[in-house]
Amino acid sequence: MFFHSSRVFLVVCILLFFSKIVVYSQDSTIFLYIKKYGAQQGLTSGNVYSICKDGKGLIWAATQDGVFNFDSKRFKKISILDSSGNLVSWTAFSELFFDELSGNLFAISPYNGIAVLNSTSDYEGFKIINCTDTEFKGVNIRSILRIGNSYVLTTNKGLWELFVDSLKNTFRFKQIPISISNNNFIRAVQVGPMSIVVSNNSKEFVEILFQQKDFLEITKAISFEPFKSFPSMEVFCLRYLRENVFLVGSSSGIFCFSFPELTEGEHKTNTKLKNYLPNEVGYGISISNPNLAWIATNKGIYKFENDKLYKIKENEISYPNNWLNSVYTLFADKEKFLWMGGQMGLATLKNEQPAFFIVRYAQNQNTSIDYAYHLSMGIDSALLISATNGLFKFSNNALHQISNKEAFFLSTTDPFGKRIVSGLTGTYIITADKLKPIREIYPEFGSYHNLSFNDSEGIGDSLVYFSSENNQGVYCWNYKKRTFRRLKIKTKGTPEVTQVNSMFLDKDLLFILTDLHIYQYKLKKNEVDIVNLPLNQNGIAFSLFFDMIFFNGFYYVTSYGNGVLKLDSALRFKNISNT
Repeated sequence: MFFHSSRVFLVVCILLFFSKIVVYSQDSTIFLYIKKYGAQQGLTSGNVYSICKDGKGLIWAATQDGVFNFDSKRFKKISILDSSGNLVSWTAFSELFFDELSGNLFAISPYNGIAVLNSTSDYEGFKIINCTDTEFKGVNIRSILRIGNSYVLTTNKGLWELFVDSLKNTFRFKQIPISISNNNFIRAVQVGPMSIVVSNNSKEFVEILFQQKDFLEITKAISFEPFKSFPSMEVFCLRYLRENVFLVGSSSGIFCFSFPELTEGEHKTNTKLKNYLPNEVGYGISISNPNLAWIATNKGIYKFENDKLYKIKENEISYPNNWLNSVYTLFADKEKFLWMGGQMGLATLKNEQPAFFIVRYAQNQNTSIDYAYHLSMGIDSALLISATNGLFKFSNNALHQISNKEAFFLSTTDPFGKRIVSGLTGTYIITADKLKPIREIYPEFGSYHNLSFNDSEGIGDSLVYFSSENNQGVYCWNYKKRTFRRLKIKTKGTPEVTQVNSMFLDKDLLFILTDLHIYQYKLKKNEVDIVNLPLNQNGIAFSLFFDMIFFNGFYYVTSYGNGVLKLDSALRFKNISNT
């Protein structure tokens, strides 16, 4: 049977409260789940610049107002202490780095300095690392990286080596000699025994930093010819994807480049370069595995998988919304979570498809579904949604509004594959996303074309029953004989049924649910009975019946204000559930 009832989608209606985002590509769409964190969870800062995870599994966030950690329930602001244990008011933290070997967690505030917390022993807070070297004064630290037994700091005044004596709890800085003219370094990334260091000068883009026995040594700069086409490019991040392949986020786009394996003394320059997003600014990159990376730009979040780019688009945040356009930093957790921090706070993206997702906002239209009355799926796999503010169509992973002129209560597919919709002022057939009065397609509807129907049931191979809530009762359409007539549904002692909330078909029984009664229409005998029900716990008759199903040998009926009634197969009342 071609006819489809809204009851098929009842579970979807119940679960239209999940938030989600959609990943669009040319050949696939993936539904993912997003969760936001803010002041209610203890994260008082709206600007998040860096995210990492320590050895205990705690998530750390560097923000405009300080450093916070997250224990999966609440965020807690962590103190910053000077050498005497006094609190200091450092703000604007831009970078976090967790060293798995030592358990040290470093927090960088560019205009204040660097602080360290050992996640295995320090419980009071971060301790400021003081430097007495006069040459280090005025240095703005950008990032920190461990190479061998030392830490390397990239700064606006060259590269610095940080020595840590854990036993004495002392620290020492030493500037690393460099061979290029530009001392303004942004980022470093470790690749085996060496490090790739990013300069802010595209002509001298990469230096190779080797760990020797007791010191660090920089070789001469490798000049990448392709980058010379971007003389004013500013680099924001560099990530190692897999063997000899790197991703770069910059003011000129997202670059993927590779070169043959480098060893000490070799400086090959035959680099392969591709700019995936030349018109966007790449702020953050996080690597999940050698074939999967996540990218944040000024125009949204992207999934970079198997060298293909997929854009993530929101579909559940209040319209209009640019939350994903304001992400500065990403952190791919091994537990299939992507943490996102930016101008509007912190959120997680779960890298798996949930069973349910929400459909609410019309694409390229400043409108959303207010209240959905009825759903139906057609043979073209398009979902029609009848709502208080119009008629919507969900197809090819996009929502479009077909009509906004009235409220619609019914959307269904007739036995001939045509889409029937019924609104406040009449019933229509959809043709090429346009509404035509149903009598133009089926003349037998005649003067009934302006009736408003709220439910329908297909019976046998020739009949469709329509119900109306607006004092019109129940109608029968014989689409083989091309007749349309009103049925007289009544019992002794009750008036004729004019108001109907919904119908339910079970074999040769058609149940008609109204505000006052549940009618049982025996189709073969053309007889009507009322389902007898006891009074509720307050001594008042059950009423306002809206929906009904048969499951596992029992009937279940919703009664507004009372709960769900359970009846056995003989329609005898068993119990009620209202929790």
